Amino acid sequence: MLTISTVLKHYKRKEVQMAMVLHSKDREVAARYGDAFGTRPDILQYENDVLELARQGTTSFHCSEERWRNALQLSPNLRPRELAELRSGWDLVIDIDCKNWDYSKIITSIIVKLIKSFGINSVSVKFSGNKGFHIGVPFEAFPKKVHGKQIQTLFPEGPRRIALYLIHLLEEKFFDFVPANTPEQVAATFNLSVNELVTRVCAYCDRKKESSQNKSEYICPSCDNRIITDQQKDYMSCEKCKKIMIKQEYRNEACANCGKKQFIRRFDAQRVIDIDTLLISSRHLYRAPYSLHEKSGLVSIPINPENVLEFDKERAQPENITFDFVFLSRTAQPNEAQHLFMQAFDYTLPQREDEKSLKEIEVPVTAIPEECFPDCIKKISKGMEDGKKRALFVLINFLRSVGWSYEQVEKYVYEWNKRNSEQLRENYIVGQLRYAKMKKPILPPNCSNIAYYQSLGVKCAEQICLKCKNPVSRAKMMARVEIKRGK
Repeated sequence: MLTISTVLKHYKRKEVQMAMVLHSKDREVAARYGDAFGTRPDILQYENDVLELARQGTTSFHCSEERWRNALQLSPNLRPRELAELRSGWDLVIDIDCKNWDYSKIITSIIVKLIKSFGINSVSVKFSGNKGFHIGVPFEAFPKKVHGKQIQTLFPEGPRRIALYLIHLLEEKFFDFVPANTPEQVAATFNLSVNELVTRVCAYCDRKKESSQNKSEYICPSCDNRIITDQQKDYMSCEKCKKIMIKQEYRNEACANCGKKQFIRRFDAQRVIDIDTLLISSRHLYRAPYSLHEKSGLVSIPINPENVLEFDKERAQPENITFDFVFLSRTAQPNEAQHLFMQAFDYTLPQREDEKSLKEIEVPVTAIPEECFPDCIKKISKGMEDGKKRALFVLINFLRSVGWSYEQVEKYVYEWNKRNSEQLRENYIVGQLRYAKMKKPILPPNCSNIAYYQSLGVKCAEQICLKCKNPVSRAKMMARVEIKRGK
């Protein structure tokens, strides 16, 4: 835990003040006071501003990924078009957070190598101050346009696309970079089975192999008609000749997309790491270089991107920090990142489970009450220690899918945030709610998605998840039960 004397002693250093003010140029800055953020927007204009805010109780400083023509004109009420007019650019900041410290360093090191493979020498790395790292590429390295669009307008779409593309490369090449670590060893480190950590993808079309778990195949002995379904029935009648069909276990040996039968094993990165870049919205913040971290008491320091694997947290103790490296240096070569951007924007984004189910959603006319919510949603609703951004994503989409109005969702989410051990920033919640309001209701991730429910520690009992594919299905089923009971 931080003490007042530690905070003042750190932010009193001239080198710290100079580095923070230089980095904060054209950025929105938010001061944090222990568990809560101060008034936004704010900026750091002079070196003495750092110490003065520390004297007023500031424990850490956070910067926007976006650069602004005038950050003090920002407001939560601005429309996307108005924000775009204020935005002068943005930096690519990939936030890597992994529960295992050694693999946090390994994955960060791999992503740095992948970025460098595109000819980008301006990539930089910063220790987050606690469990992970920030990987950065400055705006000066970006191309002016991608697919005819001005690059400064492509936020947050740009960083999301690039992060997803880099995850794809990471998953494809992970075991090439760590040949000494077998899938079994890596899985054991995270208390996962190999099947949970490694997915099978088609060697020809790169499509993930569809799971045949809980599916059955029914074969007609008369006309050889076949039906594959996840409905577990003792028997089925053939649609063609009305004979009783023979039930057997279904084994899917061919790709559902191209019909080929050759699959390769691939690391599933999102099982073990949180990449906040996938959930960012406008005015997203990251911890500023040389800012203290409230939980660890360590400093968020820039480090040598070539030596991430050798980094020791002891170097981030306030008394041990150095100023040898710069995070997001603005001296990058123009167009240095053009090849990465073109590849990322040409890459076909994987379709999420909730997007696949979009057309199938039937939103109830009457909102389903909390009494019918599944256990996973009830656990989230009590407040979260970690994974609050993923929990918010689940909560918003679940509530909208069970018939709650936008106003009801908004009120519920703000009350939920008060129950969190450490509250999410109001601006982040506003951005997520506004984004949801602009879109049609989509399902939250399915129950089988380990990166959400199991990773968050809120998963329902196994016998419940086997019966219901999605938390919304469970809520609707419970609502039907209550209706039959006359409640």
